[in-house]
Amino acid sequence: MKTIYLGLSILIGVGVATGRAQNSGAGGVISGSVTANAGTVRAFRVKARDVAHRISYTVFTVKGRYQIFNLPAGTYDVWVVEEGYDSLAGHAEVTAGRTSRIDLAITAVPDPSAVELVDFDTLYPPSAARDVMVESCFPCHSSAGKGHLGRATSAWHRKGGKTEAAWRAGVDRMFRRPGGFPLVTDSMVRPEQKEAIVQYLTRLFPPEHSERDLKLDPILRDEGALAEAVYVQYELQPSHNIHDAFPSQVTPGRVWLSGSLGAVVAVDTQTLDADVREKVWRIPPPDDRVFVHGIIEDRGRVYWTEIAGEHIGVLDPTTDDLQRYPVGTKGAWQHTLRADTKGNIWFSNFTSASLLGRFDPSTNTVAEYDLLEKWKVRGWNGYGLTVDSHDRVWAVGLTTPAIGMYDSRADRWATYSIASPARRLAVDAKGRVWACQFYGNALSRIDPATGRVTEFPLPLKYGSAYEVWPDSEDNLWVTNDVYNSLVKFDQASSRYTYVPYPDLEAHTPKLETDADGALWFGMRVGLESDPAYRAGLGGTSAPTGAGAPRWKLTVLREHGNVRQNP
Repeated sequence: MKTIYLGLSILIGVGVATGRAQNSGAGGVISGSVTANAGTVRAFRVKARDVAHRISYTVFTVKGRYQIFNLPAGTYDVWVVEEGYDSLAGHAEVTAGRTSRIDLAITAVPDPSAVELVDFDTLYPPSAARDVMVESCFPCHSSAGKGHLGRATSAWHRKGGKTEAAWRAGVDRMFRRPGGFPLVTDSMVRPEQKEAIVQYLTRLFPPEHSERDLKLDPILRDEGALAEAVYVQYELQPSHNIHDAFPSQVTPGRVWLSGSLGAVVAVDTQTLDADVREKVWRIPPPDDRVFVHGIIEDRGRVYWTEIAGEHIGVLDPTTDDLQRYPVGTKGAWQHTLRADTKGNIWFSNFTSASLLGRFDPSTNTVAEYDLLEKWKVRGWNGYGLTVDSHDRVWAVGLTTPAIGMYDSRADRWATYSIASPARRLAVDAKGRVWACQFYGNALSRIDPATGRVTEFPLPLKYGSAYEVWPDSEDNLWVTNDVYNSLVKFDQASSRYTYVPYPDLEAHTPKLETDADGALWFGMRVGLESDPAYRAGLGGTSAPTGAGAPRWKLTVLREHGNVRQNP
């Protein structure tokens, strides 16, 4: 594998976010040096895994050294997480008030790939078919896929060569979905355009074609910007996954999780014992196999959407009462949800049903709004959605280069054009709306007071910005899986800082902040590259085991790795 250095702070025009350390009181410390037989050790990731409690702590080296503060007592495995290097695990016994020293030596490994790296126009040559794909296909699939290092991605050049019949079948799936609305309709992509796409992909990526990939920008890490950052990761029970992670507004330390089949999961992050820190509320049969997608907490109750479940779910954690209420239109695939100031729950619908939904908890009923009529668009595959303090609903659609707005107080509908369709969006402390363009690799900002739209391109090309969320100091954080990083955008200085994920081949679909301003999210890690298992916890390199966690509940505290007083 080739080594990609992540974490550059790029000064374009700086600020910090605050956050408490990973533990409330002083604990033990692991420190040491990292040396490599080749290359420069610059802000390399060092991970310490609490073996008994199944919690990991990842920090960054400074001048070849690392320190991990405030660790609970226990046995830890410690290793370096870097692409292009092999790391054996060291072992430490941590006790409160003491420092354990673990020096780590890593070995560079050759890149076994022979993939030619090219620019976008070489990989996807200009054509009328590509023009259609840029508007209607790339905003969901992106140019680089969801992860630069992983092979199972959404990019067409990574799907392996296919015959014309196989490409046609793949394209046809976008236009046909038994029992529900398709993702793409003929009004969005005409039949002759669809055929041109089939021929374009067949010509570019036939069976046995030479593998090529996009050439990414080289970057270096800023040790100063990463010096106090710490990721804390909680491993889940094997049957649990994560799509959204929503910190409770009522119960400190509790984080609500969606992503599991037929279940709502809560993790008590203040409990070390991995066997008891999760609590599960199960959807009763026969609907116990629905996919719980979006999740929020509002006024002490938990709400969720279901992909293919056709219901909005409601849970009262104080009584364990779980109810589900049917939506009006079947097959629309409810996606993201958010509450307004009156307690109404607004939600998007992912398919070409082109609907906006509202659940009224006072009557337990669902209302639907036809977006083809309200926003005068030819299609709306709803994805990200948020609600501002004035009860204006803001939404984006994967195939429409616009941000839609519904002012529920004034009953006013409007759209704002942006350069490329966006995936998710958020509102900052000043009430400005931000959206991230997945294919466009940029942030769009709307000032609702003036209607002005401003674009902020990310500095590294092909980044596929997926999610954006503000922290407590109004910095914007963007998930950028292609560069395996979070990207911090400081509005005050227009400075971008790339913060590498704590694992390789990772995917992060949704960000949220807690009361302290820390960022919470689920992180999916490829089995073949999970460093906790690839590094060999027994002290020797070993292939990934079947027990490797695919999803980890993760929190980033940007200034959390500092020594706490007892």
